[in-house]
Amino acid sequence: MTSMLNRTIILLIVVCAGAAAQEDAGFIYVAPGHAPGGATIQGGAGGELVWRFFGFGGDIGYLAPQQSFSSGLGVLSLDPAIHFARHSDSAIDPYFLGGYTLMFRNGVRSGGNYGMGINWWFKRDFGLKVEMRDQVVPSTHFWGVRFGLDFHFD
Repeated sequence: MTSMLNRTIILLIVVCAGAAAQEDAGFIYVAPGHAPGGATIQGGAGGELVWRFFGFGGDIGYLAPQQSFSSGLGVLSLDPAIHFARHSDSAIDPYFLGGYTLMFRNGVRSGGNYGMGINWWFKRDFGLKVEMRDQVVPSTHFWGVRFGLDFHFD
C-alpha cells in the first residue's frame, strides 16, 4: 500500500512540474483534400499543449465535398504528437501526430488519423502551419493538406 502511495505522489509531482513547463498554442486551418467521392475542403480550429518534445492536442472542424458544401461532416480529432524542435529553441517545429477521429452528422463514426507537419514561428507568438493528415473511418480515407495560422496564448 505504501509503495502505491509513493508512486502516486511521484506521478503527481512529475505531472505538476510538467504542467508548469508546457507551452500552449492554438491554430486555425483550411485544408483542400480528397476522399473516394472526389475533392474535399475542410476548415477548423484547435489547440495543443507541448511539454518538451511531446504534445497533446485536438481540433474540431467541418469536412465537405467541394461540390456540395452543405453535405459535410463535423470532425473531432484528439492527438498525441512528437515535436522535433521546441518553439523556444527554434523557429522551425516539425512534428508527427496520430490519434482518434470522430465524424458526426446524422450519427457518429469513430476512426483514427495520422499525419506530419511543420510550424514556422516567424514571431514569438505567431506562425504558419502546413500539415498533411489522413483521417480514416472504417474503409474510407479523407486526406488533406492543412494550411493554417498558429498562435501562442501566453
